[in-house]
Amino acid sequence: MRGGKMPKGGRMPKGGIKQIGKTFGRILKDLIQTNKKRLIVVAICLVLSSIATSGASIYIINMLNTILNSGKVLDEIIKSLVIGVSVMAIVYFFGIVANFTYTRLMAVVTQGFLDDVRNRMFSKMQSHPIRSFDRKPTGDIMSYYTNDIDALRQMISQSLPQLFISLIMITAIFFIMMSYSIWLTLIVIAFTIVMVLVTRTVGGNSAKYFIEQQKTTAEAEGFMEETMHGQKVIKVFNHEDEAKASFDEVNEKLFVAAKKANSYANMLMPILGNIGNIMYVMLAFVGSLIIVYEGTNVGFSGVSATAS
Repeated sequence: MRGGKMPKGGRMPKGGIKQIGKTFGRILKDLIQTNKKRLIVVAICLVLSSIATSGASIYIINMLNTILNSGKVLDEIIKSLVIGVSVMAIVYFFGIVANFTYTRLMAVVTQGFLDDVRNRMFSKMQSHPIRSFDRKPTGDIMSYYTNDIDALRQMISQSLPQLFISLIMITAIFFIMMSYSIWLTLIVIAFTIVMVLVTRTVGGNSAKYFIEQQKTTAEAEGFMEETMHGQKVIKVFNHEDEAKASFDEVNEKLFVAAKKANSYANMLMPILGNIGNIMYVMLAFVGSLIIVYEGTNVGFSGVSATAS
């Protein structure tokens, strides 16, 4: 996608998503092959970190309900609370250690992988004919080593671990919700589908313009690099005004692409946040109706007369 022309109207080319998927799969395959042992440790740490994050709140709720509804005297309740808090402290400690470990390992994995990618890019570029360099500005070529490599760094060090953690937490939370109430879980699923559709629309537009931003960034860097190196020639032929006009055109393209990309990206979270607030109200409303009218609540933990 990088370096290619964006079709009229800014739409992603046909097969673009498929091509992105292939590229992502190839990057992931190379990453696993070169860092298999480290990534296994990272995966274990991510699982532990996810369990500590998602299971902590559920454990606290169950612990308090068990203690407060047990009918114990004050001394026994305090003793149970101390034991429960100690267990939670241990869980959080292991979660912090796991989080620290995977963060450090991912820094090593990411920088090592990017070093290998840069070396392979340079070796491959050495075999290119001279005419391939004449057709592209130097700044455009350097953009592959700077902007695109930095984008790859963010994906490997931040996006991939966060994606793994999110999948684990979503799976765990889904089964926890199903154990409490299938009816309320269906409401969550319905709103989740709405969120996915919104993310696909808004996030798709954001991705489209971020691709355009990467392309125009390379164009701007290439133009500035060649202009600075050819400054004497520009002055000799009195080409300053034309150079300024060309720069304004390239800079405007970059501004428009960056503005639209970040506008869609910044809109996404507030929209999803408001949908989440509406979902919260609907869950409280439906749950209250089930309790008031003594409806039958169904969950993995069993069937009860009310949602309480």
